[in-house]
Amino acid sequence: MATWKCQVCGWENAGKWEECAKCKSKKNPTPEDIYRLALAKQRAAEFMISTTPTLEGNKIVKYYGVISSVIVLGTGFFSELGAGIADLVGGSAVGYQKKLDDSTRAVLKSLSDKALARSQEINALVGLSLDYSVTEKNMMILCGTATAVRYEKIES
Repeated sequence: MATWKCQVCGWENAGKWEECAKCKSKKNPTPEDIYRLALAKQRAAEFMISTTPTLEGNKIVKYYGVISSVIVLGTGFFSELGAGIADLVGGSAVGYQKKLDDSTRAVLKSLSDKALARSQEINALVGLSLDYSVTEKNMMILCGTATAVRYEKIES
């Protein structure tokens, strides 16, 4: 299968697609495509996420509502086995910890992506709340909610 490397984000794409699977840039991007992605990367780099309702040294100037994300994943046989052994001998369940870390990162990315897609003005999420639970079938559920806002630095 033929592959091609995106000139904008560097992602290795498979097949004959004319658009990058990661950044949605064209196979042969225009200077405008490259500029658009550079702006999006800068915006994402400056994006803030906080568990507090305010951002110290900044003033929230507009609220855009609640954004939520849910991740559901199976624990898997080996994670459960490792957790059972850790419970018997005393220790940490590394398999579960890795799944929780991965799912936390996935929820934060999902929240950020949803906020960035909702409005070009949103530059932060405040009041982040994460809730973990496990079902009787050993499925892990992670819910994340936050309020999307526009903030500005307070001039001193």
